Amino acid sequence: MEIKNGGRETVKGQSRRKTILRSITEQTEFVLVILIVVICIVLSQLNAGFFTSANFKSMSRGFAIEGFTLIGMCFLLITGTFDISVASVMAMSGYVFTSLAVAGVNAWLAMVAAVLTGGAIGACNGFIITRLKVNPFITTLATMTIVRGVVLSISQGNPIRLATPEFGKFSAASVGGVPAMFVFLVLVIVLLDFLLRKMRWFRQLYFIGGNEYSAELRHLENLRLELQKEYDEVKRTLRDVTKDVITFRKIFIPASDKDNPTATPETQLGLAEDLAKQLADGKDFAELAKANSKDAYAEQGGLQENVPRTDLSPEFAAIIFDAQVGKIVGPLMDPQGFTLVLPIKIDCGPAPPLDKVREMIEERVRRKKTSGQYDRWIETRRKRAMIDIRI
Repeated sequence: MEIKNGGRETVKGQSRRKTILRSITEQTEFVLVILIVVICIVLSQLNAGFFTSANFKSMSRGFAIEGFTLIGMCFLLITGTFDISVASVMAMSGYVFTSLAVAGVNAWLAMVAAVLTGGAIGACNGFIITRLKVNPFITTLATMTIVRGVVLSISQGNPIRLATPEFGKFSAASVGGVPAMFVFLVLVIVLLDFLLRKMRWFRQLYFIGGNEYSAELRHLENLRLELQKEYDEVKRTLRDVTKDVITFRKIFIPASDKDNPTATPETQLGLAEDLAKQLADGKDFAELAKANSKDAYAEQGGLQENVPRTDLSPEFAAIIFDAQVGKIVGPLMDPQGFTLVLPIKIDCGPAPPLDKVREMIEERVRRKKTSGQYDRWIETRRKRAMIDIRI
C-alpha cells in the first residue's frame, strides 16, 4: 500500500513538472530566449572577445538608448498600432540636445528641450491619428520623412561631436560595474510592467488593443459622460411607472348638466374652452374650479394631492404625467365630459441604476455613433458626387 501511494505521488510530481514545462515552452518569449542563446553561442565561437565584461558593458550602454524607444513602442503595440517615425524623432531630439549643449546651454536643460521636442512631434502624430482620423502608418510615414528631411537640411549631414563634462560623466556612470543608463532602463521597465499589471489607467491600453470601441464605451472618461448623458435622457422612460405620484388641480365640466337641462355637449365644450382662456389670462384656477367644476373636489378648488398613477385611468395618467408642471392641460374630452388640469407636482417612480441597464445604454450610444458616422459618410459622398440627384 505504501508503494502504491509513493508511486501515485511520483506520478503527480511528474505531471506537475510536465505542466510547468509546457506552460514555459508555450510562451512566445521562450522562442526569443532560445534564439538569443543560440546567437550568443555562435558569436562567441566567431569572436573570442564576445563573452567579456567590456563587451557586455558596451552593448548594455548602447542598448539602453534603443530600450527606451522600445518601451514607447511596446505601449503602441499593446493598443494595436505602431509608429515608424521613432528613429527620425530620436535623430531630431538628439540634434536638438547636441546643438544646445555645444552652444553652451546646460546639459540638463538641453536634455529637457530634446524631450519636449520629441513629445511635441508625438503629440502632433496623436492629434492627426485620433482627431483627424488619418491612418497611423500614413501619419508616421509622413512624420518620418518630414523630420528626417528637417534634420538633414539643418545639419547638412555633418555629425556634431559633443565632449561636455556633464555628458561624459552621465554616459560613463555605472552602478556596481553596470552602466547607469542600463540600470535606469531596467528600473523603468520593472515600474511600467507593474503599472500595466496593477493600475487601471494602464490596463485600459489592453482594452483599446483588444476592442477599441468597447474600451471607449466601458472605460474612457469622455465616453462615460456620453453614457451618463444618454441614461439621463431615457431614464424617465425606464422608471417604474406604478410608483408615479402626482398633485394637481382639476376642473370637470360634464357633457350633460342635470342642473341645466338646456346644456348640450357643444355648449359644455364651449364653457370648458372659455374657462381655458380665462386661465390663460391669469384667472385663479381654484376659484374657477369652485364655481364651475362638477366633481367631488370642487370645494377644495379641484385640488387632489399625492394621487398614485394606478388610481387614474391609463389614458388620463399618460397625458398629465407627461405634462409640464404649472401649465394648463385641456380641455380633455371623454364620454363623461371635459376636463382641465393644472399639474402642481409630479414625483416619478424610481429608475433602474445605470449599471443594470448599461448594455442597453451602450447599444443606444453605439447606434447613435454609427448613424452619425453613416450620415457624415453620405454627406461626404454627396459633396464629392459629380451629379446631384434630387428627388
